[in-house]
Amino acid sequence: MKCLVFKARVFLIVVFLFSLIGTIFSQTAPTFNGIPVSLPTDELTIEYILNTLGRAVRNQSPEQLQTLRDNEYNQLWLHAPSTAVIGENVKFTVQAWDSYERLAVSFDGNITISSTDKSAKLPHDYKFTTDFMVELGGIIPAYLIDRSDNGKHIFENVVFNTPGVHYIYVEDPASGKRYVSNPIKVSEKPSLNIYWGDIHSHSNFSDGAGFPSEQFDYAKNVAMLDFFSLTDHDSYISPWSNDPQPYLMKHFFWPQIKRVSNDWNRPGDFVTLIGYEWSSLAQGPSGPGYGHYNVYYNTDDAPFYSHTDDETFNIEDLWAKVKEWKKKEIGRDVITIPHHITRGATPIDWAYYDPEFVPLVEIYSEWGSSEMLETEGNTKPLKHGTAEIKERGFSVQDSLSMGRKVSFMGSGDSHDGRPGHSLMHTAAHNIYQYPYGTIIWHANQTVAYKTHYPNGLVAIFSKELERKGVFKALRSRACFAASHVDRMIIDFKVNGKNFYEVQNLIVNKDEPRTIEVNVFGDGNMNNSKIEKIELIKNNKVIYTHLGQNLTESFEYVDYEPINGVEYEGGYFENGNFKISSLSKKYLDKKPSTDGEDFYYVRVTEENGEMGWAGPVWIKIYAN
Repeated sequence: MKCLVFKARVFLIVVFLFSLIGTIFSQTAPTFNGIPVSLPTDELTIEYILNTLGRAVRNQSPEQLQTLRDNEYNQLWLHAPSTAVIGENVKFTVQAWDSYERLAVSFDGNITISSTDKSAKLPHDYKFTTDFMVELGGIIPAYLIDRSDNGKHIFENVVFNTPGVHYIYVEDPASGKRYVSNPIKVSEKPSLNIYWGDIHSHSNFSDGAGFPSEQFDYAKNVAMLDFFSLTDHDSYISPWSNDPQPYLMKHFFWPQIKRVSNDWNRPGDFVTLIGYEWSSLAQGPSGPGYGHYNVYYNTDDAPFYSHTDDETFNIEDLWAKVKEWKKKEIGRDVITIPHHITRGATPIDWAYYDPEFVPLVEIYSEWGSSEMLETEGNTKPLKHGTAEIKERGFSVQDSLSMGRKVSFMGSGDSHDGRPGHSLMHTAAHNIYQYPYGTIIWHANQTVAYKTHYPNGLVAIFSKELERKGVFKALRSRACFAASHVDRMIIDFKVNGKNFYEVQNLIVNKDEPRTIEVNVFGDGNMNNSKIEKIELIKNNKVIYTHLGQNLTESFEYVDYEPINGVEYEGGYFENGNFKISSLSKKYLDKKPSTDGEDFYYVRVTEENGEMGWAGPVWIKIYAN
């Protein structure tokens, strides 16, 4: 059945592309469900599209074309839930990957399985099965063939019987390699579970690849996510001024996204959030737009607001509009999360801030890290497209020093139809493999793997895996960020309080703060160990713990007075303050944390993958 659906969708895409090209050359207006859509037919735009199509082919390097058939088995990847209850069944997945991190369809090797929990119930030996003995690569992806393993096997009845944090080991006798899973926190009855998601991805409904249903399928069954949100753009930054995307999104795509999202929402198994990306205009003569924010709802139906509409052109207008919607019915809620905030074309102007609707910031995605600028020590700076901005006032650290109480999450911002585990950082990212995408985007992205990073993920702490629980965790900042497919566990406490339960701590004036950090690294991706854990206070590293093992911990006591920090950039102009020369809004004073300190944790593993948790804010008790 999946193969038939796959072939039908390929046919529809080919028909759509030929129709689009035919429309352009015939100089007639295209229609969508019988409704005219205005696309330009001037010579300049036709030349742009033809050049784009040509570039799509020319940009394919021999290395990328080779990836279509180069699907030879290279390594195993292991996945287990991050939390488990003693004596209860959990699922454990083993995937065989090629060198581009795709499922290796022809793998038929033997594996043996063991665990740090010596009393765990585990399968001992298993031999993978396959329907194909030839390499298929991206031509027919393995996960569409569901008769045999074809690169992935799920063990249904794994049981842990000993409390603690455990790992599962899988050995491949043929290569002599031993693989290590992500950490699994086992207890009698956990108060909160850890769930993993990617809530930032784009499909054929904007500038990405794959239909929405294909994205949800991949997120659940290949990337092994617990929750997911498809966030297609409210508009394009297109070569023509008469952009059809807002109209199509509002009247056609948005209803479909809501329907497919609700169809895939399965409490206890896989949760979806309804969302979209409010993509403000790029930087122009009058300064930047308002940046890009993803809008997420906790309901199964919600409105769509575009920045191209006069009433929601400004980010403050958007917040006012969703606040009005939120008040109409008890129980409905919405949050907005900014991303690639240091991108040169679309930086986030932190002069605009509403704590009710901005609890989080996407600190990491395929674009890289926006924690700070490269000149300030960022090891994963934004490089793609317009790269990172060169001026202060836009990074995560800048926002914190302004007193913006945002916690950290990560996601993909993937455009290749593979949420939760994108290939955009590999040479297998090209236009000739499934799921197929919008050709204009692919033409500009075919060599993007040279400037893209692996995707990011967000981990939440929640009692149950259901929509309102996932949303509540995000709103209450009970989450942390990690890069790639890494599922490390970060335990971070200040004066005995977990960072995901208490983000605002009040202490006596001279009371020391005891910070406890425990990190359990993900053993996947070359059995990497923890390289270092950095404790940051007010944007300065105050302690670095150098690691040697897969799990590391330390305790640090801070006796220094609580003074807070002031934003170091910006300038006064005519008695008002501007956080940067590009800011559209004046402030009545220089922003600061108003005397509060903040701590957060940054983890770096030997393989370069990273995690961020926090911040926790410290305020002096006022008598």
